[in-house]
Amino acid sequence: KGSLPPLHAAAPPMTEEAPEEELEPLALFQEEWPARESDGSLLDATVGPMVVDALKSEHWRLRWEALCFANKNFASVAGTPDLLARCVAELLAIGAKDKMPKVFLAAIAVFDTLLTDSRS
Repeated sequence: KGSLPPLHAAAPPMTEEAPEEELEPLALFQEEWPARESDGSLLDATVGPMVVDALKSEHWRLRWEALCFANKNFASVAGTPDLLARCVAELLAIGAKDKMPKVFLAAIAVFDTLLTDSRS
């Protein structure tokens, strides 16, 4: 019989692309997303059309990334405290209806960010 392979695995070959976990939220989606103008809805006006389109995806990971993107960029969302609260309420409703716990937890994180935001 032959000898057993070494216990330590060889280092994976270096790649030019970062692993998915290290990419910015929606980075890959943004490359493929067909840009569109805002339709005037509350979410389009606050978090932007790209995030809204990602939230409508059938893939849970894109919905999760959209909420992570909204949370990470919450400081750049323009609007009155009332508008921000309504926006986050809609995001919470989307997260609550989702079957994936990670999506719901990301929506809760956006709510937490709203609560600590100095504008509200």
